[in-house]
Order: sequence, then structure tokens, then C-alpha cells
Amino acid sequence: MRVKGVAAALAAAALPIVGCGATHEASPQDAENPFLVKDLEPGPSSSEPSRFAPVAGGVVFHAVAGGGEGLWRTDGTASGTIRIDGGRLSSLGEFTAIGGRVCFDGSDRDHGDELWSTDGTSAGTLLVKDIDPGPFVSGGPTRGSSYPRSFVALNGMVLFVACDEEHGYELWRSDGTTDGTRMVKDIYPGPGPVPPDTGGGVCLENQRIQPTDLTPFNGLVYLLAEAPDTGRELWRSDGTTEGTVLVKETLPGPEPLPLPVFGAGSVPRIGELTAARGRLFFRVDDSLWTSDGTPGGTQPIGDMSPTLLRASSRLLFFAGEGGLWTSDGTAAGTQLVKPLRLAFSPRYDNMISDFQPWGDAMFFVASDGLSGFELWRSDGTPDGTAMVKDIAPGSTSSQIENFTVMGSALYFSAYDGSSRRLWRTDGTPAGTEALTDAAPSIAGHTGQFPVRSWGAASGLLLFAATDPNHGTELWGYRPPAVN
Repeated sequence: MRVKGVAAALAAAALPIVGCGATHEASPQDAENPFLVKDLEPGPSSSEPSRFAPVAGGVVFHAVAGGGEGLWRTDGTASGTIRIDGGRLSSLGEFTAIGGRVCFDGSDRDHGDELWSTDGTSAGTLLVKDIDPGPFVSGGPTRGSSYPRSFVALNGMVLFVACDEEHGYELWRSDGTTDGTRMVKDIYPGPGPVPPDTGGGVCLENQRIQPTDLTPFNGLVYLLAEAPDTGRELWRSDGTTEGTVLVKETLPGPEPLPLPVFGAGSVPRIGELTAARGRLFFRVDDSLWTSDGTPGGTQPIGDMSPTLLRASSRLLFFAGEGGLWTSDGTAAGTQLVKPLRLAFSPRYDNMISDFQPWGDAMFFVASDGLSGFELWRSDGTPDGTAMVKDIAPGSTSSQIENFTVMGSALYFSAYDGSSRRLWRTDGTPAGTEALTDAAPSIAGHTGQFPVRSWGAASGLLLFAATDPNHGTELWGYRPPAVN
């Protein structure tokens, strides 16, 4: 089942209706070292925990254990780590925490891939609505799955993208109830440009025209959506049909057909919508654009092949021609900060990574041509942009993944030239260190310690890691208290 690129009634009265509506057990490893929380699939077999999202008192996650995929919850203890879907779900996709609940697309035998939500309990794990009715049908045109995704909160409801055979992929809303879950607007009228009697059906064949990049901004949700007359452009929505409108046509006229499927070598001409400095930023072909949400305030800044747009507390950072760029929303304030090779994009031939804002700075993976791809930090100035540490010395790259800010440190996984381990940094070279060096109980296993996915709750970092005795299972790390 694809990931992403996530209840008939909300029963938990103590939780706000937004969205789809424990004390840690003592361990001798708690204060200093990562520890195994629970071996869900006992022995060397792996449960592959992933897609962590916070709920009250813990974290929900996806795992493969006991003969199949399922939804689990943990408070960071073995006894508090349990399956909560009752064996009903056969696959799970995108998880998004909103208003005390987690919205996700889940699949069961009777409904296909549809909208679910959970509060972290078995009783509170519920199907919201069967948007594309009926069970999943394969062996011909695909039917029965709406593939909900891209969940964002807006004024006590959730906006998201879903598909049905009549309308194709469109913008939907939900208040967490079946009756309160409905399509907002049929932006691309009808099922889409590919007729429903071809290939895998409407929802498989028309993925290219689904709305994307749902971004809350100034009390509305902005998105990139496709219409027959304009192609993909910037839209805004207040969650109503009348309030869902085109902001501005950046490139007049529709895009040519046939439309390729996302993920098959296609790069949409407009993308990467991001809010920063009280403005919206996005890419149109090789140009950086900015918007205040109005037609007149939506204008190009310049051509620098922008990609990987991310916001810090002060600036927009992005990868562009020549290296690392920043922008304050003006042409004069958009500049190349430092010549670097940054993370992979359709225009860059390097490994994929991400920017991670932390305080006033941005952390990212880059190479200056002397070292491999390593951890860098920038405050948006040339002098304030430097490599934090050469984790894998020389031309070898440290393959950094899974940035997570928790407390007074930034955590990530990295390869030091011999093994992949859990690392943390305070932003300085001296404060950047591997955590597993000080863990005698797993010291012999550090060569097989890849961190796959992350979650955090109640001061506990949760992740999937591998050792020879347990396979890939659920591990935890409790950072020491800061004095």
C-alpha cells in the first residue's frame, strides 16, 4: 500500500472535536541509553514500526506483527504497548495528529482504503466514512478506496484530499462524524480527464490532478489544485464551496494532456507551497513566487530553480542554483547564502534529505565538495553557515535521516563510516555525538542499528531500530533532564 507522500462519532469527551475527529516503567538504561521497548514480533523477525503520531499519554504507530499489519499504541513501556485496531485493519497509510486524535487512511476487508481516526484506544479507533463505498476490488478496474491524505485542521474541522468514482480526487472536509464528512468543491468537474472505464479506474488513473500542498495560512487553507481551464494553480479555501476559489493564474491556460501520474518521473510545474514570514512561497517552473493570499499580492520573485522550500522562524530557506538560498519575500532580500551541493531534488543528483528548522537556524544536509554530505547549520548569513560535524570523515557521506527536535537537542540517525546509529546535537561540533557509544547492553549491535522512523511523547523518543536478536523493533530513548 502506498504511504501518503495522513470515526462515525468522536467518543472522547475530554478531547476537542478537531480532527477526524502513563508513567514510564523503570529501566537501567533509561537515563543514558536507548532501550528496547517491546519485541512485537518475538525473535529475529521484524515488526518494522513506523508512522508514529502522538495521542494523549502516548504514541500510535503502524507495525507488522502477529500475522499482519495493524495499529498499535505505546506509552514507552512493554505493558503499555498494545494493538488497538482489534485486528480489523489490513493496511495503514498517512498518519496526522490533529486536536488530540490521529487521522489516517486505513484499509479493512469491507470498506477498502478509507478515512479513520483514533484517540489511542480500541474503543476510539473508528471508521469516519466510507467515501468510495464498497470493499476494495482488484483484478480489473480498481474500486472501493478513496485514499484520503493531506490532513490539515481549520476552524474545528479537518480538510483533506480524497477520491470517489464520481468526482475523482477533490478537497473534502470532516468534523469527525459520518454526516459531517463531505466534499468541499468539485474543482475539476467530473471524475477527471481519464475516463473511468480504463486501466485501474478513476482513483488510480487520475492521481495527477489531485489537490496537493494543503497549507494553513491566515485562517484559511491554501492549496495547489487542478482545473480544466487553468491547469494547476494556487487556490484558497475556508472549508465551504463558495469560499474555495482560485487565487491567481500564474501561467495562463491549461496544462496539456495526457497528464502523467505523480511519482513516475513527473514534476508538476507548480509546487512546494510553504508559509514563511507572514507570506506564502511556492515554485512555478524555475521561478520562486510569493503571495499574501490575494491576486495582486501574488507575484514572482526571480528565477533560481528553487526546490526544498522550508521556513525557519525568520526566513525561507531553499535549494537553488549554486547552493543554499534564503528569502524574506522580496527580490532584494532573496540571495544565495553559500555555494553548496544540497539534498536531492529533480534538479540535483544527490541523496534526498530535508531542512529542519530549530530556533532561528536551519539544519540540513549538504556538501562543500571537500567532505561528503554532512550536517550543516545556517542562520541565513554566509558567516553563520557552516558544517556542524564531519560525522563520516573524508568524502564518505553520513546519510543523515529523520531529524527530530526534542527538548534541548536535535536528534537524527547517521552513518559514521562503519555503522548507523542514533545521534544528537546542540548545534555545536562538541555537542554532536552518537548516543549508542555509552550503551553497553547494545554496544555489540551498533553495526546493525539503523533508525527507521520516529515519534516523541512524554519526554520519550521512540523509533524503530535493528539488532540481530530482535530484528527491527520498537526502541526508546529518554533524554536526561536539563538542569
